[in-house]
Amino acid sequence: MQDKNKKISPKEFTLPNGRRILIRGINSEDKHHFRNGINRLSLKSVYYRFNNPLYELNERDLDYFTEVDQVNHVAIGALALDEQEKPGVGVARFIRLKNESSVAELAITVIDDYQKQGVGSLLLNEILSLANDREVKFFRIFLHTERRYLLQRLLKMDGRIKKVSGETLEVELPVC
Repeated sequence: MQDKNKKISPKEFTLPNGRRILIRGINSEDKHHFRNGINRLSLKSVYYRFNNPLYELNERDLDYFTEVDQVNHVAIGALALDEQEKPGVGVARFIRLKNESSVAELAITVIDDYQKQGVGSLLLNEILSLANDREVKFFRIFLHTERRYLLQRLLKMDGRIKKVSGETLEVELPVC
């Protein structure tokens, strides 16, 4: 297996609307980005991500989201370079399953002001590359049935719906 605490090189991107973002690895000093970012999500976006529209981050959550080894729990974030505070505007993470080391659960969140601007696609492409480097073969993705646009995108990438449970779909996406 790869080295612990594998370094992720930052990359700058320009979105189609001209906004610039920096995608880099998440680290323990990013807790403030998570605190601020969740406040920039609509109730609907919070619900889609956490299955609870009133979800609030506590210290344990912040540790979990930022104390990552970048091998089995990989997390990258997008920062808005053109905004004064350079806030976090999106995050993608995968967590390798203990009983299936070639499978990882994937989650991507983009704040509402940056949705449908290409941030999610950039985060997905970067996290796919990182997963491939770390020998992950499949992502398991859980998403709300109302997220039709994302579902269609995943199906075009050879994703397969594996299970439906209530309002949640389980999609398996090949990494390579």
